[in-house]
Amino acid sequence: MTDLLPRLEEYAEARDWTIVGAVVDRYPATSPTADRSGWPRLLEMVLSRAITGVVTATADMCGPPNEREAFRTWMADHRAFIACACTVDRPKFEGPR
Repeated sequence: MTDLLPRLEEYAEARDWTIVGAVVDRYPATSPTADRSGWPRLLEMVLSRAITGVVTATADMCGPPNEREAFRTWMADHRAFIACACTVDRPKFEGPR
């Protein structure tokens, strides 16, 4: 984890995205988002338009499999994006551009 945040920051900076902050919770990827301490803060930041995107290492950090599609839809509905910076082949971008 210690080298993950700098890698994500580098990914965002390389795209000239403004980094507002980092939301880190230390729960397994299979944990429901309702159980994660950082999740309410992340949602509020999107709702308030403090952020318009989320950079994450992998899609599994966006909730367990049964929640990911709903989160992607929610983000798109709020004109926000998800960028998965550390996918195996190449970065994956989801949401409005």
